[in-house]
Amino acid sequence: MYFNIEQCRLLLQCLQDDRLYPFYAVAVGCGLRLGEILALHWEDINFENSTLSVKRTLQKVNNKGRFGELKSKKARRSVAMPRFLDALKNRKESGLIFATSNGTPFAHQNIHRHFKKTLVKLGLPEICFHDLRHSYASILASQNVHPKTVQEALGHSTITLTLEPIPTSCPVCRKKWPKN
Repeated sequence: MYFNIEQCRLLLQCLQDDRLYPFYAVAVGCGLRLGEILALHWEDINFENSTLSVKRTLQKVNNKGRFGELKSKKARRSVAMPRFLDALKNRKESGLIFATSNGTPFAHQNIHRHFKKTLVKLGLPEICFHDLRHSYASILASQNVHPKTVQEALGHSTITLTLEPIPTSCPVCRKKWPKN
């Protein structure tokens, strides 16, 4: 299950004053995995070219965050940033882009918790955070973006993975999706 473009707009519009707005903007506007977003450093963003580089991921190991390698060589990529991510320019610091007040990475479970509360508050369908990645891909497809471009943006190792039918459950949390 995933959001359509109107649901993504509503999510971002309603979160504009939330300190995690840029976090969700990267998820919706760039299609990154949660661990990839959590591992972004300021040096990974090129505001002149409007791109961000995915170089690492934050993995959850024994309930602790640890920076690690990406899933595949293709996962290491440069992604075009939509114009609405210019909001990040105002926050530029050093180190991690998305960090707690003491500079450590956000915990995966805290992001999931915040996301669920936000969906309930907005009356949006309950999806998991990873489904924002599916939303990004489906929006690109609806705008007739070439599948190879979508594959590269998502960092999929093969075009087959990009073109596979939408699964019946989330590949991350394994939650079954309702039938449409």
